[in-house]
Amino acid sequence: MKPETLAARGGAHAVDEHSGALVPPLHTSTTFARGPDYRLLGAASYARDEAPAFLAVEELLRAATQLAADETVKVVFVKGSGPVFCAGADLKERRGMTREQVRERRLKGFAVYSALEALPMPDLSDFTPKSYTLTGKPLTFMITSRSCPHKCSFCSVHTTFGTDYRRRSLDQMLEEIELRYQQGYRAIDFEDDNLTYYKQTFKELCRRLILRFPNRQMEFVAMNGISYLSLDDELLELMYDAGFSHLNLALVSSDKTVRETTKRPHTLEAYVKVVSKAHQLGFKIVSYQILGLPNESLDSMIQTLAFNSRLPVLLGASPFYRTPNSPIARGLELKESDFIKARLTALAIETQSFTRDDIYTLFVTTRIINFLKGLPVDGATNLLELMSRSWSEPRTQIGFDLLKQLSETGRLYFSTARGLVENRKFRIQLFARVLIEIGTIRCQNGAAISVEKFARQLVTSEKFSSDEIGFKPGLTNSPELESSP
Repeated sequence: MKPETLAARGGAHAVDEHSGALVPPLHTSTTFARGPDYRLLGAASYARDEAPAFLAVEELLRAATQLAADETVKVVFVKGSGPVFCAGADLKERRGMTREQVRERRLKGFAVYSALEALPMPDLSDFTPKSYTLTGKPLTFMITSRSCPHKCSFCSVHTTFGTDYRRRSLDQMLEEIELRYQQGYRAIDFEDDNLTYYKQTFKELCRRLILRFPNRQMEFVAMNGISYLSLDDELLELMYDAGFSHLNLALVSSDKTVRETTKRPHTLEAYVKVVSKAHQLGFKIVSYQILGLPNESLDSMIQTLAFNSRLPVLLGASPFYRTPNSPIARGLELKESDFIKARLTALAIETQSFTRDDIYTLFVTTRIINFLKGLPVDGATNLLELMSRSWSEPRTQIGFDLLKQLSETGRLYFSTARGLVENRKFRIQLFARVLIEIGTIRCQNGAAISVEKFARQLVTSEKFSSDEIGFKPGLTNSPELESSP
């Protein structure tokens, strides 16, 4: 909790008539009002000089305890704001306090955290287990922590959840997982921003899940991504045995300079080691790359895309969008139109190094590469040979028909119910340049598909020259990128 240092004076907080939920904002300097039936009616905030921190703790502890016992209250929103002034007690308030009084104040603070944690699990009775599914299994969502200790400049997590990274207790996590299992759910998606930061705690969670579900009766994923910085061989093995099936990693960029300027404390060596071990265990891996960071060049984006293409991972490309109040956007005078553009599909950022069409082309390129990565092929082969085959799966055959059309006409087409439609935003020259940089694609199952001959056919066709794509005959892949597991 982050105590409100300057809460609004007075002012009633609304309460939802149907759910009994207290509507935000609820601050630590908030008192509660209930009716004769003990039902929550409202709340009021007070400024710090009227309700100092120790009084706010008393009020919050009392309210949390009462809410936990009230079966008519379905949801409770707790919101803190303002800067963190001290962990435990305000230094100004410590003046004149004895050591025993400070200790008592801190113990009450800990009691508040325990009381908030003791609130009943969120009520999901309005949903049926089959509302969402993962590979046919009833899916629900769960979060075990708030915020993130990393300070990536493009991320808005600290604007949303504050700068303090905090977690629920291990017992409470297990209690909710058990509850969801009893309710019929068989898959859980953890939506934490940094699920595995406390490595030892997460290892213990996995050990307990293995004991509870020894035959992987529950499937776990973390689609919001996991920081590979906290993963090691033991943790990966525990995660797989506990029921984790997918591994979504956030690489962002293979360019060291870009990682440094975006304040990502990660190394490429650690990433490759994690991918190698995870692939060996049988994880389905997705690696996320941000396309179009303001301080990144087109060459750097191609380098990262090619690097991941040679690893047994699917490409999770995410076009950059500037979220207001994120570190990378601070200091800029944003207009109303900038807020409208603050979404992935806008492709709103252009620099001297790249255009919107460049970002779009790279995005579509990742989809073509993922199509190839998912093919049921064995050993080593090449794209031209695969294009000559007949495929029984209709969508696969359509995909190869479009690639044939591309090689013959120099144009990419959409396959629609009304026939083929040309994709006029797709830059074939850039696509060929990426394939030449890749050389060989590594499939999810470990098979290898050479795309170099296909790319060279595009380059040497009459549609455009090698100069147009920035390709020089005899150019080989950069040695630092030859690190496929």
